Amino acid sequence: MFKAFSCAFVLGTLSLHAAEPTVTLAGIRTIWNDGEKEFDGFKTFNSEKGTAVAVIISVTEGSIVAFDDKKANFTLGGKPAKVRFGGDISKNHKHLKLEIETETPLAAADLAGMKLEGTLPITTATGSSEIKSDPFDAKTGTKVTFTTTKLPTERSLTVDKSGKPEWGDDPFQVSFKSDRKFDEFANITFTSADGKSLESSRGGSSTMTMMGKTTAEVSYTFKQKTDKLVMVLSAWTGFESKPLKISLSAADAK
Repeated sequence: MFKAFSCAFVLGTLSLHAAEPTVTLAGIRTIWNDGEKEFDGFKTFNSEKGTAVAVIISVTEGSIVAFDDKKANFTLGGKPAKVRFGGDISKNHKHLKLEIETETPLAAADLAGMKLEGTLPITTATGSSEIKSDPFDAKTGTKVTFTTTKLPTERSLTVDKSGKPEWGDDPFQVSFKSDRKFDEFANITFTSADGKSLESSRGGSSTMTMMGKTTAEVSYTFKQKTDKLVMVLSAWTGFESKPLKISLSAADAK
């Protein structure tokens, strides 16, 4: 008797409205017995008991810039379901991948006719615009300010630390700290104070929210040490936030 079920179902794209996001069912996973006790903590498919589906949300116009998994409302096979932590927006911001799961696994006989229904708040944008900071010293504690072009939302932004990175061959790294997510921007690049483009690579990043307060950090490594930097933000424009209605059935899989 099989103790776990895993397969990949791919649906034809379902149009919700013209020029609006479309949704496809990318896969289904069911764990009836996680085997944790029998195998010293190594779980079946490295997952908890339950049924999960993966969906991919796509846009042909504009970009997907955010989603709110906390306000999502789903049922899977008639059972309450939630968005699994760690949804991912693609690099070109055209696709969003999510896993939606139940705590109680569905019976094998119910999988073929299983339906996913619910809503997910998402935010799309129609374009982006460039915003440049004032030249700033790449030193710990320096505030990054924007006086010529304003940020779309107020935020604190400071240099957390700078110097030679712990890993890699690049000679210089600058870490930044903010009270808002850095992923709210389409892209971040840098120039020197005189406007010369600087080659940089994004390193590690983290975001933590506790008691309503957000702390976000991100680091960039540079091919050369520069005392003064200008941060160039590509800010999203033309925001639209609304709940996306999703209704998919495993029976439609092809």
